[in-house]
Amino acid sequence: MKRLTMVHHSIGGKTKEMASLLTDILSNEDQLIEFRSFSAFEAKASDILQSDGIIFGTPVNFGYMSGALKDFFDRNYYELEGKVEAVPYAIFVSASTDGTGAVESVRQICKGLNLKEVQEPLVLTKKLSESDQSRLRDFGMTMAVGIDAGIF
Repeated sequence: MKRLTMVHHSIGGKTKEMASLLTDILSNEDQLIEFRSFSAFEAKASDILQSDGIIFGTPVNFGYMSGALKDFFDRNYYELEGKVEAVPYAIFVSASTDGTGAVESVRQICKGLNLKEVQEPLVLTKKLSESDQSRLRDFGMTMAVGIDAGIF
């Protein structure tokens, strides 16, 4: 069974709501993949090394990814370097107005690891609407189906 791992950080609010919704969607027992979710402080390199795909989730903090997600990359980068090339990944971001800085900061690190971005980042602003929830569902299911089918 293929494995999709989410590494995310949020003290509360929208990013936590987004991660919880993705967990609910992707933990459905009818899924063909195994889904695991870790806070950025809990996640280890071994969790990523055992994954067929990764979702990174972060709020925008001062125009950058959260400090906790950066801490995850700082702690695990060298253990992952050269071992996760072409593993598919996607990013979701909670932003008040613009998530460009957070997206680019995650992309730069993933580029250094030679991970493969397989879909456009999902950047949501304001309170989650029904439309946003639908977009989040599509985002998560695209990752799950793409990994299960070997498309990514």
